[in-house]
Amino acid sequence: MGEHEDIIDVWSVETFNAELSGNLDSHGDVIHDYLLTSRRQ
Repeated sequence: MGEHEDIIDVWSVETFNAELSGNLDSHGDVIHDYLLTSRRQ
């Protein structure tokens, strides 16, 4: 294993490992709803 093998670039999905990609795919609806929610009180 290389020293930087586990580093991801949050702006580049090509750097995501299979576990992270799977979690994001399975929770896409929650992430989408979060991004649509206004945080202003």
